[in-house]
Amino acid sequence: MKLFGLLLMIFIFFGCDSDQTTNPREIEVYQVLQEATIKQLKDFEYFTKVILKDTHPDSLISRNNQRIKKWVIQLMADIQLLEKELVTKAGDGTQPNTKFPKRPNEIKITAKTLKAKIPPIEKSLIQYVALLKEIGKDVPLPDLKTWEGSLYPRYFEGTTLMQSLVMLQQIRNDVWYNANLVSQRTSY
Repeated sequence: MKLFGLLLMIFIFFGCDSDQTTNPREIEVYQVLQEATIKQLKDFEYFTKVILKDTHPDSLISRNNQRIKKWVIQLMADIQLLEKELVTKAGDGTQPNTKFPKRPNEIKITAKTLKAKIPPIEKSLIQYVALLKEIGKDVPLPDLKTWEGSLYPRYFEGTTLMQSLVMLQQIRNDVWYNANLVSQRTSY
């Protein structure tokens, strides 16, 4: 009986590394946000290609949609690069079977990386929203996501790697949502 107790204690302390356990709810939220982002992208692409197909390429509507798309593509690339760096450095890569970070609960490297990489993304997001407000100046845009305030302390401070990835995915989803909102409301 003592041997069983000792084995159980060893398993609890060494076999269940909490840094490798991912909260199932976080995984579900992350996957739902990934799907929503893909849908927002498809909605934007559908609208700009199909609905605006009869619009002259040199029209103001077409030029504005191209400006929006250019910003979105750059923002997506910057965020994706940050996500990859976080997974590689803080997450120690991905688990082959789940494709989620090996260390989803890592905090220190996550914080260090985010503190260094979030300011330029934050600046780009603010410029992107300014562009959208400029394009949509004659249209009420009450649903526009603005990311006011400092991003790191507001959304990332003290978060685990997985929580940070969820938030970055939410930002990606919001960027596409904003693109759809402004593109559709300014095209009529």
